[in-house]
Amino acid sequence: NFDPSTPPYRMITTGRLSRADPTCPRYFPDGVDLPPMRSAYSERNGKEPEFTNNVFVEAGPFTEVLDYIFLSERSATAEPDWDVQEVLPLPRLSDVQRENKEADAGVFYPTAEQPSDHLPIGAHLSFHSKRGIFSGLGSRKNLKADLESTTS
Repeated sequence: NFDPSTPPYRMITTGRLSRADPTCPRYFPDGVDLPPMRSAYSERNGKEPEFTNNVFVEAGPFTEVLDYIFLSERSATAEPDWDVQEVLPLPRLSDVQRENKEADAGVFYPTAEQPSDHLPIGAHLSFHSKRGIFSGLGSRKNLKADLESTTS
């Protein structure tokens, strides 16, 4: 679990982490230099979700993005490639904050409607190769129904 402002997120999305960074694993003596990855939510929506975790801990409320769907970076020469067709819609933070104000104890996960402290995330991806385009997880129509059933 890490949020988008941390070195692990930057390492995954840029492929780089300086050896001077205190979070750099010691088994990378020259720092990290790997192919970067991209976030399905960031690619589809232009940014990460507002949050994927909303819980009350000893220190108080904790609401942050901790969950991602990472894909290999696009390359002009590399095959195959992935396209993000859609992502599972997530609640808006302002709606959850309004619910918290309306409830005496606040609305934190897990709840009867949301049985985990992490929101479910998902993406419909298309796989591109020189042999054609393949779409995963069944038809788009079925995915939409599946997405709607998990959020209602």
